[in-house]
Amino acid sequence: MIIDAKTIAFTLAIVGVASYFGLQLIRSFALSIAQENHDANLATDMSVEAKRGKHAKVHFQANIHAYN
Repeated sequence: MIIDAKTIAFTLAIVGVASYFGLQLIRSFALSIAQENHDANLATDMSVEAKRGKHAKVHFQANIHAYN
């Protein structure tokens, strides 16, 4: 095998294209993980807010009954 300028340029082009598509694949995967994480955090926050609302309503009713 002869190593000359054409071979080096061709190899660099192949490595560059493969790196570009590889990084795009990794970026897509990372984005999907981040979106799933965001959805899970949103669901957790919504359930915590719902529980907090229920507890606040119960405490408010208890205070009303305590002072009447």
